[in-house]
Amino acid sequence: MIVFKSRTLHSPNPPRSWGATDAPVRAFSLLEVSIALAIFVFGALAVVRIFPGALKIITAGGDRQNAIGLNRAALVRVGNEPPLAVYDTKDGSQWDWQDGVSVNGVFEPRAVLGSARRGYSLPRTNEADFDRSALGSLRAIVGERATVAQQENGDLFVLTQFPIFGDSLDPTQVRVWKREALEGVVIDNAGLLNFDNARYASSGEPFVPPTGAIYYVTFRYHDNNALWGVKDIPVLATTNTVVVPDAAPAETGPSASTRVIAGNVTTTCAWPVEAPIAANDEGNNKRGLVGLSGTAIAAGDAVYVDYQADWGWILQAGVPDAVPEQTPTGATRPRQISLGAPYIEDRATNSIYTLCQTRKNGKPNLIEASWGENQNLSGSQKLYTPTTSDLRAGRVTFETGNLAAGETFAGARVAFRTRDGWAQQLSVAASAYKPFGCGPSTPSYLEAGEPWRDYVPDATNATLYFHASEAGKSVLVTYSYTDGTMQTTLRDRLLTIEDDASQPTGLPTGFAPSGYAAQLVLTDANGDALAPSALVSISSVRGASVSVRTAWLDGSRYTQSFLTSMRAGAGSEGVE
Repeated sequence: MIVFKSRTLHSPNPPRSWGATDAPVRAFSLLEVSIALAIFVFGALAVVRIFPGALKIITAGGDRQNAIGLNRAALVRVGNEPPLAVYDTKDGSQWDWQDGVSVNGVFEPRAVLGSARRGYSLPRTNEADFDRSALGSLRAIVGERATVAQQENGDLFVLTQFPIFGDSLDPTQVRVWKREALEGVVIDNAGLLNFDNARYASSGEPFVPPTGAIYYVTFRYHDNNALWGVKDIPVLATTNTVVVPDAAPAETGPSASTRVIAGNVTTTCAWPVEAPIAANDEGNNKRGLVGLSGTAIAAGDAVYVDYQADWGWILQAGVPDAVPEQTPTGATRPRQISLGAPYIEDRATNSIYTLCQTRKNGKPNLIEASWGENQNLSGSQKLYTPTTSDLRAGRVTFETGNLAAGETFAGARVAFRTRDGWAQQLSVAASAYKPFGCGPSTPSYLEAGEPWRDYVPDATNATLYFHASEAGKSVLVTYSYTDGTMQTTLRDRLLTIEDDASQPTGLPTGFAPSGYAAQLVLTDANGDALAPSALVSISSVRGASVSVRTAWLDGSRYTQSFLTSMRAGAGSEGVE
């Protein structure tokens, strides 16, 4: 028998695990490391390149949301009573109507707001072309309704919905008007108005013609045996006679003096409260504050304000929210307004203007403040000094703990500019449009021609031509047409003026010096374009759309958010 005996060997090195070999361990070569590093760098760069685009998309989305918020806030301020019109002007404070601008010897529309295809709807860059753009020139606001308020100290004032253009170096005119509906006004066949039995519709008191009155008359007239109508035609008090469009031929048979349908007519009288107010206080202009002490009006009066807006400033109003995270001062916490746009400009001496409104003894009390370059404000101005980071975040904090006994904080408005070129603009279709040649022909601002409301009817093509600045706006048209056997009348048909201005042939001399016009093709009850010569007559053309746009720079070019609503009463379409 053979017996095997095992014995344990003691070695300084532990035994290898199962499967181990005696082959040496191989390291990566320099070439392999270089290739791996190149692949990693290439992939990392590819990933990194995604981030700027993603960041841009995120930033653009945030800007658009901010712009939509600003648009909605502006529409709420305008409410159901938007201005009667917003029209085009020349540069400066002259307020002259401007229908075109010469570019290299060729006239083009000076401003087209509603069209995305026109090059000068927005400035191409932050500064170049700004004056020729819609932001630079489509800024004359006419007939913005306001209520006269009185401060505790007795001062009268109104607040405009948008910042006013102008400063001490280039003051603009602000006019305040009264408007009253009249009853009992009669017109004869020659278009002469008779006010013998006229009275104010609101009070029933006899009408006393005020100084500088302009009458707005709605009447009807015959044209080739068809009954046409026009709404709110301006009539100078020096003539008291309506003017029928020059293009309207006399009714077959009777003479031209018998065109107008005699009888009672709807009439509104408008007159200036006083001579134009020179708006040369930049701070109050940006705040939209117009002082009216010493004028022939009283607190509570409803007035209509004409002014030029400064679209380069944004005016935001509201009641600031309480700031719970800050230490309360006195019995009232500080309040804060979050502005809609980021990167508030704070590098100028006066880059932000605020207007705090408190109430005491049932009357408002206004506290004006402004700052820039980290200027400290305190005490009666009731304002915390915002830090640079606050401004870049778009927040302004108000100190409301220093109010006197019985005084409450009623709200604030902030006018500001941004470092990246934000702007806000109102666009409205005029409350009523009139045939070209109807009413006084004087084109200057506040002289009753009001050419921005003109349109040219082309019965042959069932088309209406408007000024280029009206492109993209919506109107309510009441008109009659025939299919050869039956006449149909469409009442308050909601139609949109085409959003691209063209150069049609056959426009009347003097209608559009630039040669450009926006057109509106009339449709039948089914929405199809009318056949040539199907149009019989037009009874009225009323403005319908109210739009606000907020624009901002995306790199070196502007982009925009556009929000549209309708005037009260729009959408009452009917067929007769």
